[in-house]
Amino acid sequence: MCPTDIIIIAVKTGDVKLSKRNDAPQEFNAKIYRELFNDIYWPLLETIHRYEIYWGGSGSGKSYFIAQKLAIQLTMMPGRNLICIRKQGTDARDSVYPAMESALYEFGLLELWDIVEHPMPRMTCIAGPGMGNVIAFSGLDKAEDIKSIVFKHGHILTDIWYEEPTGESNIQNFRELDRRLRGRGFKKRVIFSFNPVNEKHIIKQYIWDELLPTGADIQFCHSTYVDNKFLDDEDISTIERFQTTDPYSWSVYGLGLWGTTGLTIFDMNLVNERLKTLRAIKQADPGFSYTASVTFRRDKDDNIIRDSFEVGYDVKGKLTIYKEPVPGRPYAAAFDTAGGGADFHALHICDNITGEQVAVYHSDEMPNVCIFQIIGALIYYNHALVAPEVNFGNYALEKLLEMKYYKIYRRDAPADWMNLKVEPKFGFLTTQRNRSDILRKLVEWTNVPGNINLINDIDTLEEMLTFTRQKARVDVIWAAEPGAHDDLIMAYAILLVCRLQQTTKIIEEKKPLEGFWMPEELEFAVESGKLTKIEALKYKKDMLQSLGMVSSVPVKKGDDVLW
Repeated sequence: MCPTDIIIIAVKTGDVKLSKRNDAPQEFNAKIYRELFNDIYWPLLETIHRYEIYWGGSGSGKSYFIAQKLAIQLTMMPGRNLICIRKQGTDARDSVYPAMESALYEFGLLELWDIVEHPMPRMTCIAGPGMGNVIAFSGLDKAEDIKSIVFKHGHILTDIWYEEPTGESNIQNFRELDRRLRGRGFKKRVIFSFNPVNEKHIIKQYIWDELLPTGADIQFCHSTYVDNKFLDDEDISTIERFQTTDPYSWSVYGLGLWGTTGLTIFDMNLVNERLKTLRAIKQADPGFSYTASVTFRRDKDDNIIRDSFEVGYDVKGKLTIYKEPVPGRPYAAAFDTAGGGADFHALHICDNITGEQVAVYHSDEMPNVCIFQIIGALIYYNHALVAPEVNFGNYALEKLLEMKYYKIYRRDAPADWMNLKVEPKFGFLTTQRNRSDILRKLVEWTNVPGNINLINDIDTLEEMLTFTRQKARVDVIWAAEPGAHDDLIMAYAILLVCRLQQTTKIIEEKKPLEGFWMPEELEFAVESGKLTKIEALKYKKDMLQSLGMVSSVPVKKGDDVLW
């Protein structure tokens, strides 16, 4: 936080010639007032982080604040040099350079800087603590130009500001810029400022997927037009008009949320609002979720021991736990197997009473690895009812049955010339017809007030943003955009269907029968639903064996009598 509402810059210029004027002052004072800044940015004025990310909507004032911040810091901090970059060098000259010049002028600091405008603008601080600091401007359209920029003051590059990196198409350029920062003893920094125009853009991949998991020193600042107190009514109405005329522009430039190149089939505002909430929750509470993996033991014949599955924390695990299982609570699950152009196994598990997503497994490992991770997760969640997709073979289904896991969704297989009646079969078979049906049901479900808040997985929501209406040869199809995936969406759509076969009531823990039960008491308990026939038969078997009357009594599901 800045300590006061006023920053005073006092410079004794000595014999330094500040400008071509002969009456340049020997002492220079400037006052910088908090009123010149938007409230969202004021606490960030004195900070320096390795990566500073300013992103959000149009008209938020983020770019001008960055120019304000850098103008003050480069004037007051010794030993720093800055390159301001846009994809095209002409854009850097025509937009970023005027912003920096305007900020220096606004604070009355322009007298402390010598400016050369051709062939590319270059600013040199000629007085005060920052004397010798340089601000250069360049584009990445000619990457060699950046390599050729030389700073006399220490030959170091401490700061880079890349404005609108969404114009970049090569992620390697981001890595190269980072690598070029120099300066022993100085805290170095890369600043990115942009509108989130495309959910799949490489800037998102670079920051959120590449940098963030490493624990890098990153400062995020998300802002929209509502954070800019300097906009007038006309500016505001221009942006807000997008609400009714252009949903994509309203999402990106109004709300400052990630956009898609196509028209998403899901409500973009609902999904983005949930994403915004989840990211805030995860930042405030890292324990909101954790990654886990499944372990198990094998017998002497290398067979997996069915009762040995355990779930435990694993930083590299592919199973994400959002809510721990509660004894007696019913859970439902569905998973989409890799195949048909996809390369991920995707499992969702939900609390079947509330419908809340409690766990997700998402992995591109081999099927023989994924299936046992999935089985372990199902067992962990009270032997959840599961619907495995069987479009690409029965491997997963066979492994479930091999492990004697029978709580499996059953579909009705249609009659054909060999089967005169409809027969139930294990697993979910996705067809061209039912694919559209289950996706429509998923869209309808997410639009029900409150349902979107039952989804806790950011990857699932982000996949929804890239699942769009696309033109096929003769029709419009719903599918993942090029380079994106649909496995999490398809698994969720299947989950909504399969959970109808799971109970929505708490399953009371069954206790062993105690005491002596007469045959008519057992009959009544079975008829009233307090016992199953199998449980009653097991009681008879145990009782007779304890009395030494029989050695064994067969217990069959089809038995209609108890004695």
